[in-house]
Amino acid sequence: MKKIYFYILLFSTFLSLVTAIFVLVTYQSPQRVAYVNISKVIKEFELSKTYQADIEANVSKQKVFLDSMTVELSTVISELNKSSNGSASFKLIEARRDSLYSRIQYLDKAFANNNQEMLNKYNEEVFTQINQYVEEYGKQRNYSLILGAKGDGTIMFGSEEIDITDEIVVFINQAYLGEQ
Repeated sequence: MKKIYFYILLFSTFLSLVTAIFVLVTYQSPQRVAYVNISKVIKEFELSKTYQADIEANVSKQKVFLDSMTVELSTVISELNKSSNGSASFKLIEARRDSLYSRIQYLDKAFANNNQEMLNKYNEEVFTQINQYVEEYGKQRNYSLILGAKGDGTIMFGSEEIDITDEIVVFINQAYLGEQ
């Protein structure tokens, strides 16, 4: 009698185990994992290109302005070299030279700080947008995990089969441009 209970218990345990394995294998959805090359995404993202053009235009304007001030400073230095040392005009020209030089240095530093702040702001906005778009992409396509490969050792290797960089670039640019 005890043997029968033992065999029934053993059989029902085995049957439960087989059923549990069957249910897990049958109904478990596969985990989708992919990665993107962050550098390429940033470089090819239209918002990045727009911001890069803004920064370059701003730096160009600043350079033109500083160059014109430097030309003016050169002119003042030439005048200073032509005037007599100790004369009233010499002291006025010398004061003008010092003032221009100080102003050029101040503006150069202010422009550099402004450009760095602009770059930081733009980078933050670009990364925020990319993260939102990648999250949206992942949810729409049922990814469990999308990793970012930065080239800094975060992901040492990734098969090209799970590299979705090009798809992400197309998706985020379409989303950014309102084409989705």
